[in-house]
Amino acid sequence: MLNNDAYNFAIEKYGYERIDTEERITRDSLGIDNVEVINKIIEEKQKYFLKEWMPYRLIINDKLLKIIVKYNKEKCYIWTKADKSRATEMFNYYKLDRYFNKIIFDSKLDVNHLICMIQEKTKCSKLIIYENDVTLFLNEKCERVLQDINFTVHEYVVS
Repeated sequence: MLNNDAYNFAIEKYGYERIDTEERITRDSLGIDNVEVINKIIEEKQKYFLKEWMPYRLIINDKLLKIIVKYNKEKCYIWTKADKSRATEMFNYYKLDRYFNKIIFDSKLDVNHLICMIQEKTKCSKLIIYENDVTLFLNEKCERVLQDINFTVHEYVVS
């Protein structure tokens, strides 16, 4: 797992033992109480990810981009809960500004509130949302599933 590799690189650099687990490593699972050290490890993890991994390991969902390119760029947004600096770096590296107006950084805890904000901003009552986390739209009908070896994305039409 990419996240765990980056964390292990960073924690070993700071003299801590590697964490071998199938679970996703998070700042909370590091077992380190010193906030300053945790922040340094996370900063190192991000650098490692952006410099060592991103150019070689990230795969763009071309199937989804072929669909999105048909929409008006001004009304297309990336909605993510990813780290802002990492997501911005990926957005720029892959020149995703050709397809998307901007990135919306959000915890995705209040989906309905954000949908209302996007509808107001875009002046669209109907949104087409592509999402890989099916738990966010349990009460919505999935219109179709885009799937290949690397991705599974669900399409929802939200009014």
